[in-house]
Amino acid sequence: MTDAAVAGTRRGGAELGVVRRERWALLRRSPAFLIGLGLVGLWVAGAVLGSWAAPKDPQALDPIHKHQHPSLAHWFGTDVLGRDVFSRVIVGSRSILLIAVGATVIGTILGTMLGLVSGYFKGIVDEVIMRLVDALLAMPVIVVALLAIAALDHPSNVVVTLIIGFVFTPIIARTVRASVLGEAELDYVAAAKLRTERAPHILFVELLPNILPPVIVEFTVRLGYAIFAVATLSFLGVGASPDSPDWGSQVATHYSFINQGIWWSSLFPAAAIATLAVGVNLLADGLVEAFER
Repeated sequence: MTDAAVAGTRRGGAELGVVRRERWALLRRSPAFLIGLGLVGLWVAGAVLGSWAAPKDPQALDPIHKHQHPSLAHWFGTDVLGRDVFSRVIVGSRSILLIAVGATVIGTILGTMLGLVSGYFKGIVDEVIMRLVDALLAMPVIVVALLAIAALDHPSNVVVTLIIGFVFTPIIARTVRASVLGEAELDYVAAAKLRTERAPHILFVELLPNILPPVIVEFTVRLGYAIFAVATLSFLGVGASPDSPDWGSQVATHYSFINQGIWWSSLFPAAAIATLAVGVNLLADGLVEAFER
């Protein structure tokens, strides 16, 4: 490599470092990002600590004290079996976060790979991949997930994770492809081709680092959708067992008691779903604001 090329690489690295510091400064001053980080961090802490953070055993039955109003003894009241709702909400954060994050990671990895290949090679490769993507995008996430799960006798959390990740793949692939189409025409890609670099090197060493901002934003946005998808499926009885502290299952089990004035057993799990989803969306808004400047 010539001295001029080395100097250009150093300048590029220095400029990239400046951009990263500016983005981080914007994120630290973004109310949306900070509030979202706090909300998500709260539920991540609950998921990590689990039973340690729960004041009572989330599975302990106490039928004598069922449907107790929120009080100092039971902050969120008790459910139809006398279980402490607050403890169940804390412990229930683990399953929804594991499934939602796992599904989003799978969808992001597969979608990024498809988008890179489609946007870089173009031509017949792009046509085939994009037609498959269009076909999958024509069906709603929940419908595809239910159809896939209906074909299985005993859907587990792992199956739900894989299916949601697969459904998210074409959405992320289209976003990544759009970014690659613009980047592939820039000088640094042409220089890599002149150096006779192989396609995997250009895709994952040259292009991927430069399209990471939209990939990160897309990951955060999809995570919000994954949370609602997981909660909806568990509400419908898919994946989680009825007696699990999963938020969607808790809402499904207790929402019929609202007409009897017993609102806390379903309200607090529903509020947990809402706050987690809002937190993730606020994180996404903060990231979009930082990356677009």
